Amino acid sequence: MVAGFTSATGDLLEVVQSYASTKPGNVLAPFIPGLTTCANAGMGGTASTLANTNLGTPFKTAWATAAADTVFQTVQINYRNQVYWTPAFNAAVADGLGNLGLALYYDTSINHGPGVPNSGDGSFDDIRSRT
Repeated sequence: MVAGFTSATGDLLEVVQSYASTKPGNVLAPFIPGLTTCANAGMGGTASTLANTNLGTPFKTAWATAAADTVFQTVQINYRNQVYWTPAFNAAVADGLGNLGLALYYDTSINHGPGVPNSGDGSFDDIRSRT
């Protein structure tokens, strides 16, 4: 796994959807309905239960198979770059930060996700807007 994509935040769903559009019929495509259910529920007390019920061991097995596919690896890298790395890099450059600042921005982007400035949503964009 290139980044910590999760079923509750929806980024895992987006990665699998991108993989399915790039390589139809792949081993993860059948899990899109279950991933959609998990993403729609979001974070919280039922997230783990929903993931176990809708995905579970069969998803883990399919993920391990897909992980060896260079198409899937490329989909993950492209998603990571588009959603997390490039926005963090551009923000670090705009803010005049060096390598350590860039690393912190990227880490915050990966762990908190993109979001809305000054929204209080705890996202990278929200945190950055309040500093």
